[in-house]
Amino acid sequence: MNKMKFQRCSIFFALLVGMVWAQAAKASGDYECAPNYTLTRGVYTGCNNAAALSPGNDTIANLLLLMLDARRAEAVMPAIEETKTQDTVLFGMGDLAFHLDRNFKRRTDETYADTGEELGRCQSNSSGGAAFISAIENAALPEAEREALINLRRELLNTCATSLTTWPEKINAVSNQIHTPPGQDFITYLSGAAAFYGMDSRYDIAHEKFAALEKSDSPWLRETALYMLARLSVNGLQVGSTDEYGNFKENWQANVTDVDDTLKTLDGYLAAYPQGAYADSARGLKRRVYWLGGMTDKLAAEYAALMSRDTSLPRMSDAALASEIDNKLFGFGRDYSDPAKRLRQLAITDPGLLAVIDLCLMRPPDDPRGSAKQPAISREELEAQRPRFAGREDLFDFLLASYAFYVGKKPAEVLRLIPDAARQSSYSHLEFSRQMLRGMALEALKDRNARGFWLQLASGAQRPLQHGQVELALAWHDERNNAPEKTFAPDSLVRNATLRGILVDNSASPKLLRQLATGDALSEDERRRALYVLLYKSVSRGRYAEFAQDVALVPEDARVAPPSPQPPEDWNNAALRKEYYQALDLYSKTLVAPLWIFSDNGKTGDYNCPAIRETATKLAQNSGDVTARLCLADFMRVNDFDSYYGAIPPAKNELGGAPSKFPGKILSRLEIYKSVIADKRASKDDKAYALYRAVMCYAPGGTNSCGGKDVPMTQRKAWFQTLKRDYADSRWARELKYYW
Repeated sequence: MNKMKFQRCSIFFALLVGMVWAQAAKASGDYECAPNYTLTRGVYTGCNNAAALSPGNDTIANLLLLMLDARRAEAVMPAIEETKTQDTVLFGMGDLAFHLDRNFKRRTDETYADTGEELGRCQSNSSGGAAFISAIENAALPEAEREALINLRRELLNTCATSLTTWPEKINAVSNQIHTPPGQDFITYLSGAAAFYGMDSRYDIAHEKFAALEKSDSPWLRETALYMLARLSVNGLQVGSTDEYGNFKENWQANVTDVDDTLKTLDGYLAAYPQGAYADSARGLKRRVYWLGGMTDKLAAEYAALMSRDTSLPRMSDAALASEIDNKLFGFGRDYSDPAKRLRQLAITDPGLLAVIDLCLMRPPDDPRGSAKQPAISREELEAQRPRFAGREDLFDFLLASYAFYVGKKPAEVLRLIPDAARQSSYSHLEFSRQMLRGMALEALKDRNARGFWLQLASGAQRPLQHGQVELALAWHDERNNAPEKTFAPDSLVRNATLRGILVDNSASPKLLRQLATGDALSEDERRRALYVLLYKSVSRGRYAEFAQDVALVPEDARVAPPSPQPPEDWNNAALRKEYYQALDLYSKTLVAPLWIFSDNGKTGDYNCPAIRETATKLAQNSGDVTARLCLADFMRVNDFDSYYGAIPPAKNELGGAPSKFPGKILSRLEIYKSVIADKRASKDDKAYALYRAVMCYAPGGTNSCGGKDVPMTQRKAWFQTLKRDYADSRWARELKYYW
């Protein structure tokens, strides 16, 4: 595994975060890549890529945003209506690319991949075979020869995984059937292709065969053979470049003479076929040679030219090009131990490329994916770059403002550098990034006009994902100003279900939750979610009387758990599979707000407890009722309230991280058990069950899963011994075998 995986400034994640209730991902699963819904993005996480340039974006994301600005091609943008209703705001890199660059859905052509040998020589075997067959069908050959050659080329498709030992015999067998000169040329090509693609490839033989086709009568063979000679030269150039795990050696450098010879070979092909079938791939191979030869000045110039093209490369998406730049120019395709040092050493003059590097270097030194071994870029370093941004003062001022905000902690300086321009009909990605940064500075200064600024900015946020960013800013502002209810007002611009859901889960008061659950401001799914949160928080925070009343709001059709869809017996039936997946999707949505747990049909636990409504009513009348407290704890246990994500609020700097307007603290099962164990009024059965459950809070790994203040193992041992000694005839004493 590449050691840079956890140090590099940019990792190409392809993580979907499109769940309606994205906060659920923070309670289970991959913590490292859970989205953090923060207004500011100074630290890289891999999941917080947004439509505004920032140090926290993946470098590929920032490259892509600037590249699309340079393209000036609105055609690649999806319709705005698709983005205003989508449920996600922050993206892993693959998803950001998908939404920003429609071409990202189209895979790079296998034969003429602009990344050259990036995927290995076998990447072109399949499509190369198709091109060969097409050439055969257009050649003047007898039908028998044509059929024999096509069959042999099809057999060659498996060569990458097989040895070459049997191929000379196969070639000879077909060669004996070929009697025309054109047919013999195609046999020669197949001999070279087998030597090239074989598992135990022989580049010397391949070179000999392809070189023999220089004067072939077939135009396709002449061009393809010349191109394959260039590929062979590139492959030979990188012999010895990788270690035993396939990673590039950190200090490896290609031989200068070999580099020059390889470039001459590629230039020879391009001179002969400037618009040839493999011209794009040959140019991609040249970029690879520049990289292998450490020719960063030429590589940077090539990438700068590609970024500023009006259209995407014919066979390469903008996102793929951004990934290649990140990998090759910025150095993340090799095992560099200090990425910040590597970036500082690059003699980049192009403003766009330099800006992406500068943003990366603004990450704090303790950023796990940033400049861990060096301090962030200094203001002096930035000022020294000013001449390189001649004609791109808007971009340079944005970098200075980003430095002032993220590194210098001087939001007032941002307002000086970036004038208010929040009244435009649309924004380029840079223009939008500038205004987002200005809005963040207004928030940091607690400017009374901050909300008005966001409202003005929203009208022009028409490009993909921009509107969602403004919605996040508005929701964040309203929550921080103690007014989350504004997010749900009829005229609210915040229509994003994820953002509203975060406020429902963490910030809404009982009154607001009740209004949302019974009103029409939200969709039916969201209304049920609001009711679920209201009931969950009421019963788990001691608001028993309100819970007993509000539980009547559970719709009739939500009082029984729906059956889990079962896979069809005939799994090969496409229609049945589709029907199953649709049912599974609907079922999964009901699990977001399982209201049936609060009904009379809900699970109550192992202590022969009544429905939770009856338990809550008893506690409303007497909060010290011992059995009712145990029943409440059991209800919380069997319905997994211990690990329910709503019990863990977001960080203070995230949406949902402001002080909750829902009064009370969540009850701890362990503290309930402790109180019952110490309660002289508790019956023998109650004490026995409390002892049993208190010990089980630490099963099976010795870690408390019930909340509350931890107790040492000595205390758990004492509880265990008390249960076994004083309540030996109880079911709970018989069932408990260990303490943890």
